[in-house]
Amino acid sequence: MFNLISLCACLENTDMFLKVFAPFQSWERRIRMKSLSLSVWFLLLLSLNVFDIFTTAPAHEINPVTLYVWEQLGIFLAAWFKIGLVLFFGLLCVVARRVASPNEWKFVKKLFLGLLKVLVAFYVFVVLINVAVSTI
Repeated sequence: MFNLISLCACLENTDMFLKVFAPFQSWERRIRMKSLSLSVWFLLLLSLNVFDIFTTAPAHEINPVTLYVWEQLGIFLAAWFKIGLVLFFGLLCVVARRVASPNEWKFVKKLFLGLLKVLVAFYVFVVLINVAVSTI
């Protein structure tokens, strides 16, 4: 039977295991684990962007810029353009990582993480509105 005491014991043993073997991990692996958060936020933004495209109901769209772009490019080309902008942002992150020095990268990473968090929050809001409009 699985209970709270056995869970605490497992976590305590796992924490002790990590403390014992942490010095043997390579520095590259530690750096990769720390930079994981940027890629996770980017993938979340990309998936929300795609989900926004799939949940948008053209009959209920009220954004005049979106309506104008749809009229000029068409819905499908506008969707690819929208995904392409997010991929371009990801490419910009990769290029900045390669070009920036380690001291500069600390600032640039904070800047990109802040932008990604704001964009993810915006897309969560947009997707929630799209889902609410499509279910009403």
